[in-house]
Amino acid sequence: MKIEPAPPDGDRRYLDALQSCFGGWGGETEFDWYFRRPFAGAVADRFVISDEGEWIAGSAVTWRKLADAQGGERRVGIMTGSWTLPPARGRGCFGTIIEHSRQLCVERGADWLLAFVTRDNPSRRQLERAGSLMIPTDYLWSEEGAEAPESAADPLPLEPGPGLVEALWRRHSALGEGRMRFLYEDPATWAGQLLDRPLPTDLLRVEGAGEILVERHPVFDRILATVPLAAGDGIELARAVWGRALREGRRFFAFTSRPGEAAALRESFGLGGTAGFITLLPAASPMPEAGLPWSVESGDRV
Repeated sequence: MKIEPAPPDGDRRYLDALQSCFGGWGGETEFDWYFRRPFAGAVADRFVISDEGEWIAGSAVTWRKLADAQGGERRVGIMTGSWTLPPARGRGCFGTIIEHSRQLCVERGADWLLAFVTRDNPSRRQLERAGSLMIPTDYLWSEEGAEAPESAADPLPLEPGPGLVEALWRRHSALGEGRMRFLYEDPATWAGQLLDRPLPTDLLRVEGAGEILVERHPVFDRILATVPLAAGDGIELARAVWGRALREGRRFFAFTSRPGEAAALRESFGLGGTAGFITLLPAASPMPEAGLPWSVESGDRV
């Protein structure tokens, strides 16, 4: 097997492989957002694994910045869109992808390699065996046939003008202080990750509780980020989105790295879901201390 950078003239072939491995993965718009969009000063590094000239697997490392719990800045890589064609599964391709991704982080001077996985994902087991720090997360969703809560407020749509975006960026950044979190250095960077996405996004306000960013999918509404006015208001923001989604015949999805928030959402809404992890492997720096609090939402992920 041979590992090499994905060739510039092979984008269509790479996209076809993604679509064949993950039905409904997306098209050119999604490809541009994930792989051609500059972030943290660089576009994603894509690579493929070939056997006798035939591509059998591939992946990418997207480059991001983290703020640590003390406010320091860390450069990280995130494993993104890893795929292995069915005939090549069981041949160790994903282990090779992990190690090559970590080596790319070392070469680029990134402190750590991250990935997002669910508890029952086979990739999780391989990342854990590779020595990853496992940071607990939760994936939460409304079950089929769930009824909308009568007490849910009707959120007000907002136009994301520059002044409002800057105010939300500042408040959202302050909410994560003292935790490991993704770093957005200015309002444009924040909006580029959380508002300017392949699927439509809504910026909503719940009077007295704050604002919330939602990605609108034909099947579900996904909370990208909450910007509450005060601690505890996040549940009311989520309740409003949950109610709106169910009233309009869609389901509701949330992701959180805060265990207390996940427990409150489950208790308040009776949500289904599954546990997950942010996995972290050291590259140019040692691992962070285990047990540090993280503040990561669905829109932070790639």
